[in-house]
Amino acid sequence: MLLLNQTVHRLIDLALEEDIGPGDITTQAVVLDLLATFLDEDVELKDAQRLLDHSLGLLTQLSNSAPVVISVRPIPLIAHQRAVLLELLKNNVDVCWEEPLALQSTQQTQMLLFG
Repeated sequence: MLLLNQTVHRLIDLALEEDIGPGDITTQAVVLDLLATFLDEDVELKDAQRLLDHSLGLLTQLSNSAPVVISVRPIPLIAHQRAVLLELLKNNVDVCWEEPLALQSTQQTQMLLFG
């Protein structure tokens, strides 16, 4: 099932409609950019936390029968107050890999490709 640009509430509804039980998934599950849906500013932070917690519970159920990999992007500066969602995710996973922050360049401009 491919879900693009869904609201948080619709994402939860779709997950519940699937009614996936133990043993239904026999291969790995990959969730790309999980937190993007939860950054919607029209959803109160408290509701986003509750819904993310519920989603993580569903993913935990799935992980009992198959490996689950979740990717996220860094929280954008404009949504810094939602960084708590990333911490909630980190606290609910078995293994977390993080890329080191990129070093900021020192006022250098890129050289011209064609001179």
